[in-house]
Amino acid sequence: MRVFLVVCFVLGLLMAQTWLVPFVVGQRVGPDLFLLSSVLMGCFWTFGRAVTCGFLLGGLQGWLQGTGLIPFAVTRSFGSGMASWMSSRWLWSGWLAPLFAVATATFASELLNGSLLALFLREPQYLALGPPLAFAETLWSLALTPVFVFFFRRDEG
Repeated sequence: MRVFLVVCFVLGLLMAQTWLVPFVVGQRVGPDLFLLSSVLMGCFWTFGRAVTCGFLLGGLQGWLQGTGLIPFAVTRSFGSGMASWMSSRWLWSGWLAPLFAVATATFASELLNGSLLALFLREPQYLALGPPLAFAETLWSLALTPVFVFFFRRDEG
C-alpha cells in the first residue's frame, strides 16, 4: 500500500509540475515541487531515507528536463539531507521549523544547482541566474510549505 501511495504521489507531483505550474504562473519563475517535496521529506524522515528519495526525485526531474540528471539528483539529495540534519540535530520543533528548513535548504540547493549546471553544461549564464532564481523559488516554497506539510505529517504516525 505504501509503494502505491508513493507512486501516486510522484505521478501527481509530475503532473502538477509539468501542467499545473506552467498554467498558473505562465512564463514567470514557478515553484519547484520536486525540490520542495524532497526538502520536506528531509524534515520528517530519517537522513538516509530522505537523501535516497531526494536523489531519486532529483534524477527524475533532471531526466525529464533534459538539462542534467546528475546536478538535479545531487542538489535534491543535498537539500533533503540538509533539512534532515537540521531537523534531527539542532532545529527546534514547532510550526516554524519546517519553514526555516525549507527556506535554507531550498536556497542552498538552488545555488548549488546553478553552479553544477554551469559546470556540467559549460554555460556560465547559470551562475548569473542562480541567486535571483534561488530567491524566487524560496519564496514559492515558503508559500506552499503548509500544503505539503499536511501530507508528510500524516506519514509520521
